[in-house]
Amino acid sequence: MSSIWIYGDSWVYGAGEPNWIKTLNTYTNGQPNSWPNRLATITNKEIINRGVPSNNNLNIAANILQDSVNFSKKDIIIVMWTCPSRFSVMHGEPRESTPDSSFFLYKTCNIMTGIIPHNIYTNSNMDINTAIAMSSTLSILKDFNFIFTSGFTNFTIENCFLIVDKLINENSNKWCYRQGFQKVLHTQKLIRDCGHPNIKGHQLIAFLMYKELIKRNFI
Repeated sequence: MSSIWIYGDSWVYGAGEPNWIKTLNTYTNGQPNSWPNRLATITNKEIINRGVPSNNNLNIAANILQDSVNFSKKDIIIVMWTCPSRFSVMHGEPRESTPDSSFFLYKTCNIMTGIIPHNIYTNSNMDINTAIAMSSTLSILKDFNFIFTSGFTNFTIENCFLIVDKLINENSNKWCYRQGFQKVLHTQKLIRDCGHPNIKGHQLIAFLMYKELIKRNFI
């Protein structure tokens, strides 16, 4: 049976419940009420929750790189990118060791050749590390069933960065909710604390991701 690997930050881990920070390191597969774990119930598939609170995009890409040797062609990989301006883990030690930027850059130096052009564009919403993380991850996952999305409204391909037109065009159908789930959840008042989904917000994300998996014939 295929598995679903899900990468991201606190949104994937399952932030939003009252006092959730006190439970860090309690759960090895994310909070029980997280949308990935709800997706496991809906799809009846094994979920590997790789959400690390306060994870940055370069570390998310490094997590994917480390796990990629264990991916099966039947597996599904879902990546929920985080805020582009985030650089470090802020909640102390994550429940799993988070690779640093130097590890990722070293391991992907060959993968990145020809992917990041000299004329890459960035603005205040996008740093070069995030552009590297996203473009190299596209290359790593190109032969797998994968979906990219984002939790944040200010994170869109269209206005944050350009990598290579060809790369983006070839993978444009691999994205879901480019403007971020936060916009969807805010309109329905499903956001708690500093911007995390509440329990109903996690339920909604799980349902929408389930529909996306069906639409793409992944399940």
